[in-house]
Amino acid sequence: MSQITDEIVKLVTILHSNKVDEEEKLFAEKRLKQIRYEVTKKEYNVPDDRVYDVMELEDTINSPATPEFHKEKARQAIKKILSETPIIKSMRKSLIKAHQDKNIEEVKDIQDYVYRHKHLQ
Repeated sequence: MSQITDEIVKLVTILHSNKVDEEEKLFAEKRLKQIRYEVTKKEYNVPDDRVYDVMELEDTINSPATPEFHKEKARQAIKKILSETPIIKSMRKSLIKAHQDKNIEEVKDIQDYVYRHKHLQ
């Protein structure tokens, strides 16, 4: 087994052990999340600000409770994230900032612009 696989096995063992205190379990849980973040980033080759988006979409795809229609939408969303152009990235960041600043007019302007330009959707 690889070094990372060995570490994952140890961390999962810690999480399921009754002989380990809560602090160690919390550390193991954090480390597993960190490993998942690093693996997702490397596997999909996405920028830091999109890794959690891809991870959430993977969770949707891998959940047995998710209908197939939603799984397909999640797969399409991952493809869109992976093919995001610089202009789309810039517009997405501007839209997020406008939402955070509660700038309703800016949000509407961006949404109208995207609506009028189908290649940006």
